Amino acid sequence: MVKWRWLGVLAVLTAPMVQAQEAPVDFDQLLTACNADPPGCQLVLTGAIQQISKLTDVPQATVNGYLATLATIAVSTAQSHSGVQQQMADVVAEVAGNVAASDSQAAQDLQAVATQLASGQEVDLTQIAGSPT
Repeated sequence: MVKWRWLGVLAVLTAPMVQAQEAPVDFDQLLTACNADPPGCQLVLTGAIQQISKLTDVPQATVNGYLATLATIAVSTAQSHSGVQQQMADVVAEVAGNVAASDSQAAQDLQAVATQLASGQEVDLTQIAGSPT
């Protein structure tokens, strides 16, 4: 059930990304960096979260979409590389904290995904909207 809610959350959060708004970070480059250095991924994604969270000239829904994409990269990294699940769970939890003020349900769903990652459960990325894979 959490998977389906997570899918719905990401579909809603990433929908604004279809707009012509250009992201302040290169998501492909972040995914490549995380795959090249999984232990360093948390630092890279945390920096991107901070950069995106400071955006004031874009709608909050777009910011949330960018943050959801970072969470998706974290999930992908955790599932592709052993030993970084807790770090990536921390990243997803940080994203949850950043979207909480504007979307409490999304924050709860993201926190549930963080808990899944931390406990070693698999999160199905094949159906997550905005998945970098």
